[in-house]
Amino acid sequence: GARSERRGPPPDPNENIDLWNRIQLGISLVGAGEYRQAVDVFDGVLEVDPDIPLIYEYLGNCWRQLADDGAAENVFRRGIGRGIRSARLHSELGRILLQRGRAQEAKQEREVALALDPRSVVIHYDLGNLYRGLQDYPRAIEHYRAALDINPSYVWGWNGLALSYAASGSNEEALASFRRVVTIDPQGPAGFFNLAVHLDRTGREEEAAQAYERFLELSADGGYEGQRRQARQALARLST
Repeated sequence: GARSERRGPPPDPNENIDLWNRIQLGISLVGAGEYRQAVDVFDGVLEVDPDIPLIYEYLGNCWRQLADDGAAENVFRRGIGRGIRSARLHSELGRILLQRGRAQEAKQEREVALALDPRSVVIHYDLGNLYRGLQDYPRAIEHYRAALDINPSYVWGWNGLALSYAASGSNEEALASFRRVVTIDPQGPAGFFNLAVHLDRTGREEEAAQAYERFLELSADGGYEGQRRQARQALARLST
């Protein structure tokens, strides 16, 4: 007769429950700002199951919160090295590389991320920022516009687009984009400050003064110290 195949003991369903509980504990520790403890929990999860993309994301970002970019880079590379096809892992690795001054490597990782998730607003935006930092304004504009094609209300995309147009000398396109920022986010101080600077730089003094005043109103609760000082100096100059 047919030889019976020897089988091991059936899987213990409690193991999966325990792993899920550990993951939930790690996430709750992140929410509480207990990043060092969360690292230990997520390391334990990966010892049990090393193929969970979300855990590499959490673990890498814990190390970033602990100001250890080297450890964060290693975590993201570990996940990618296991063959995990995660746009977020590549994107986060690109973010680390860019912060460490390795722009070309960062660009490669973000291009891989985009290939894995071509409809990601954030990845297009990050690529826009990268190319703007490299002063490749046509490519930056291309990616900001791609982000806005997906989400026309993405205020950061409009801001990046405006800054790219301004840097490349397309002043009218920049102005239209800055205006779009403050239309979408009328309570955002940064949008009014950027609009005011652009209006001021292009000789629209009355509108610039109004935008500076609006920025000062919106930022009165704190922060923006440098911009507030610049705005007050600009208003003093524009009023003479």
